Amino acid sequence: MDKRCIGIDIGPAHLRAAQILGTPDGFRVEKVFGTATRRASDSLGDIIRSLFDDHGFDRRAEVAVSMPHDAVFFRNIETDAAGLEQLRRGDWTALENSFPISSDEVVAQVCSANRCGDDKYSVLTAAVSKTCLNEKQEMLGDAHIRSRLFEAPVFAFLLALAVNNPRIRGGRSAVVYFYDASLTLAVTADNDVRMVRNIPITMPSKGDADLVQTLAQTIASEIRITWHKAFAEAIDGDAEVFLLIDLGEYDSLRPLVESDLNCRVTIPTSSLRNLAGRQAGFSYYVAEGLALRALAPGQTKGVNFLDAVKAAAPPIDVKKEIVTYSVLAGALIVLLIIGLFAQLWRLEGAYADVKSRIHETFAAALPQEKNIVSPLAQMEQKLASFRKDHQLGDSYSPAGASPLQVLRAISLAAPSQASLEVDNLLIADESVRIVGTCDSFESVYQWQRCLEQVDGFERVEVKDVQRRTDSGLAQFTILISTRIWEPK
Repeated sequence: MDKRCIGIDIGPAHLRAAQILGTPDGFRVEKVFGTATRRASDSLGDIIRSLFDDHGFDRRAEVAVSMPHDAVFFRNIETDAAGLEQLRRGDWTALENSFPISSDEVVAQVCSANRCGDDKYSVLTAAVSKTCLNEKQEMLGDAHIRSRLFEAPVFAFLLALAVNNPRIRGGRSAVVYFYDASLTLAVTADNDVRMVRNIPITMPSKGDADLVQTLAQTIASEIRITWHKAFAEAIDGDAEVFLLIDLGEYDSLRPLVESDLNCRVTIPTSSLRNLAGRQAGFSYYVAEGLALRALAPGQTKGVNFLDAVKAAAPPIDVKKEIVTYSVLAGALIVLLIIGLFAQLWRLEGAYADVKSRIHETFAAALPQEKNIVSPLAQMEQKLASFRKDHQLGDSYSPAGASPLQVLRAISLAAPSQASLEVDNLLIADESVRIVGTCDSFESVYQWQRCLEQVDGFERVEVKDVQRRTDSGLAQFTILISTRIWEPK
């Protein structure tokens, strides 16, 4: 399955990136990008963001980043098997004062370990500061990029060299890489790095033959010194030296070094090609090696300083963690119980306040009630009684006329010239009975005719009209039916 990975080479004065596509047929460089970062206004986060926003790099690809070579320090130490295991576990006590970094800032990792005697090992270690590593992670965070691999530049260009020139995988070799204003020298045996040195150097101008001669002598001298420290013997003719430098820049450098060391010196060519079929230059060797490391981190050699941080983390004490979480859970339960009781107390207070308000309202609404047992039930009974009385006095007829409206209709229908006097008036559900006196029989029947004209009075009857002997007035009874009357 095809996979893309991006290597980002961050140097003191440059940033280079390479995107490599890994296929079953091999590797191919898809994109490269490089720029100088010498100006104070240059923002590495903005440049990295532009790789994806402006230059077409795949944001979904895995990303590997190099630490600046001047921020990575190498030391060879001798220790026993127990000390080696201690270093691999992330206990760097033995490395105290070995690096120009304070002990609480050291992030170190074992690069290689080789037996050099009975229970003795020569261990190559690499270290960076936590501050520098955190700065690089924050820089990537500003660009919305996350990397799981932070590598030393030397392992990146050695990996690119091994892919391009498999000869380095066997035998002993010295690799010289011109990196910004320094020379990185690595000595390897069977593709295992034994020693690394970063040597400040000033590159001569191309036309200055004397300075090129001096540079060749310096390189040869440093290779001899490093070789002897790594293998405890002088370099011989079976060794091979690789000069990673662009062809044509210092054509005379290779034969001068070769003549001085009396061994084969090779300026390798890159077998990685971009999509246009052109070889990628040596200036992108670190970026290419980083991408190759991200393609197969478990199958290639190198260091990942993030792994070193994880290894240095204290082991988890399961028993202690269980006790801690149990205490936290207990504290949480106690807080919940306290909160429930506080809620209950608040609700009880609110309930008491509501009861007090109900009592006050009941006393204000029904001052005549002295025996207060259940204010809500008693008030409901009073409301029911008031509602019933209202219904009794509201409407009896199907037309919805109230007793007052019936009484008003009767009063308005009474003849004004008749001397009518009502002695008894009964307004029932569907009938009205009027008992009274008037001055003549004619006045009674005239009132009857007027009442028959009232809406809602379906039948008006005059009964028991007779003359009273004591006063001579006519006494009468009028029955009014307010429902629809149908004759039998």
